[in-house]
Parts: sequence; C-alpha cells; structure tokens
Amino acid sequence: MRIHCLNDLSALQSYAEVWNRMAAGVPFRSWEWLSTWWQHYGPSTGQDRHPRRLTVLCVVDERERPVGFAPLYSETTTAGGRVLRLLGDGEVCSEYLGILADPGREEAVALAVVEHLADRFHASRTSPDRWDLMQFEAVDAGDAVLQPMLSHLEQLGATVHRRPGPGCWRMELPDSWDAMLARLSKNQRRQIRRLLKANEKREVKTHLATNRSELTTAFEHLVDLHRRRWQSRGLPGSFASERFLAFHREVTPQLLRAGQLHMLWLEAEGKPLAADYQMVGAGNVYLYQSGIDPKRLAYEPGHLATALLLQRAIDHGFRWVDLLRGDEPYKAQWRAAFHNNASIRIVAPRTSARLRHQAWLAVRTAKDLARCCLKTRP
Repeated sequence: MRIHCLNDLSALQSYAEVWNRMAAGVPFRSWEWLSTWWQHYGPSTGQDRHPRRLTVLCVVDERERPVGFAPLYSETTTAGGRVLRLLGDGEVCSEYLGILADPGREEAVALAVVEHLADRFHASRTSPDRWDLMQFEAVDAGDAVLQPMLSHLEQLGATVHRRPGPGCWRMELPDSWDAMLARLSKNQRRQIRRLLKANEKREVKTHLATNRSELTTAFEHLVDLHRRRWQSRGLPGSFASERFLAFHREVTPQLLRAGQLHMLWLEAEGKPLAADYQMVGAGNVYLYQSGIDPKRLAYEPGHLATALLLQRAIDHGFRWVDLLRGDEPYKAQWRAAFHNNASIRIVAPRTSARLRHQAWLAVRTAKDLARCCLKTRP
C-alpha cells in the first residue's frame, strides 16, 4: 500500500463517494460534514492564532484504489509544536471521529498510516511533513483502525497518552413503544403517558423538514429556540458563534440531500414549541442539537420532544438512539447507557516533543488536582 498526502480540498472531491462508503453511515465522518467543516474552520482568519494546513492521508492499494483515509490537518503551536488533528474537532462537537478504512482492511490501513508517520519522526524542522504531536478528541475508544495504529506507534517509540474524553449516551431501541415504556419505572410510565395525552389535547403538531424551504424554516426555529433557552439561563448558547452558525447553515442542506438529516419542530397554539436537529445513519438516530421555548415550560417541551423522538425512531425501525455528549439527567432516566470516548495524545519519539508533553502533563495534573480540591472543599 502507498499513501498520497493531499493538501487541497478540491483534490479530494472526486473521492466523496468512496469516502462516504468508508464512513459507514456515521454522519460526523461523512464527506459532507468534514469537507464543510474544513471550509469554515480550516482556512486561517484574523481570529486564528495558529494557521492550519490540510493533511489528508489517502491510502491506496496496488491498483491505486483508495482503501482508507486519515482525515487530518496540522497546525503549529508554541505548546505542542507541529500538531496533527482530526478534521471536525473543536466547537462543533463531532463525535466518533477516526481513520476511515474499507471493511476488512482496518489493520492494513493502520499500518500504512503508521509507516508514513514514522518516516517523518525525524524530518527537518523546516519540513512541512514533520510532526511533534497527534491530538485526537472524541474518538471511539474501541475504533478498529485506531487501536492497531496506536499499538504500532508505541512499538516504534512514540508515547501514547490516553484519557477519558467526552463520552456519549446511547440506547438500543426495543421493537415497540410499549417495550420502551416497560424499561421505565411505574411512575415514569405514568408521567410519559400523561404528557403524550396532554400533547394530543393541546393539538401539538410535529413538522419534519423534507425540502430546502421547510429546512430553512425549521433551522430558524431551532436557532431561535436554542438561543432563547440558553439566554434565559444567562448563557449565550452554541449558535452565538458566527462560525458555528455559518457551518450549520451550509451543512444541513447537504445532510438533507444525503438522507442523513431529520430537522423537526413542534408547534403549539400556532407557535414553535421545541425543535430537534437529528442526524441519521446505519440504523442510528443522533440527537445533535435542540431548543425549547423557555416561556412555555408548562408544556414540558424537552420531555415531550424526547418521548416523540424515541417513539418515532421505534416506528421507523431504527435500532439505536444516540443522545451524544453531556450529562443531562434525562439521559439516564430514559435508561441510556454511557459510551466511553477517548482523548488521545501521540507524541513523536523526539526530545523536544517529549519535553513539551511533560510540560503539558504537569499543567494537566495541576488542574486536575485543583479541581479535586474544589470538589472536596467543605
């Protein structure tokens, strides 16, 4: 196997179809999500302290057919040196990022990527291929490509530092809504049934965006409800970031065309009550973002939206609902299980890189100790 290092997004466009096949239905790994992310978060602006460079590794077989992609970018920082990261990281909170590979070729792709990276352990300081650190956030701790990749890098002298990342809450769906309710306590079942009956009496309507015009309406409702809910708590909310907002305005129509977006809103008394930004793929529903009307909490819009999400997912034959990161109490109440994601640092076997890593560890340990002291303080 050989590797082509691609530094231009247009050079990758022709691989979009094969890229999505390897993404295996995970929206956060899709070409639409990651290429749009790079367009908004990759090019340097006046807000960026560290310029970024696209560094996607395309693994090809003996016939020059792509069998894997390492969707990376690089940036140079004072604390980390030249750092390799996964496309999609940062404030958009992409989950389950990783290295893509054809089914059955995971270890071969991992080995090819490792050989490419190891050849650059001791590149000159001026070489654009030199790297000091790989920092991967929110990756699946059991990823089939990442695990052999880390093992091989450790054997070659790299330092691999693993710590728990922002985990996700997932639930496997039963075959029926009654079976879903049977998982809950008697009191919870009573509350959910009462809520759904009240929803019917109040004639709360559910709208699903199926075209671009409806999507525009749904998205504006989502942004407005999300902002108002967080502002009622004295916080700005995610959509306060103009870059975050622009990214989602561009990526949601692409996800809708790809069949990977369910953008819904609930309407009561002719006004939006709640809105959900859901992504779908490979039998899963991912609840990415939501908003509720803070002035109509008597409707219990959050609980209602979650109940309707689960009911609809079961009716349409989905097998899993992923509530993603965040430890909101409702996730455990619905019997979702915590799924570990990991944050991983891979340090090149070079003195300067190791010294930077030791400095990072010292700062990290001090912060963890301070946090522990605050929690235990009487």
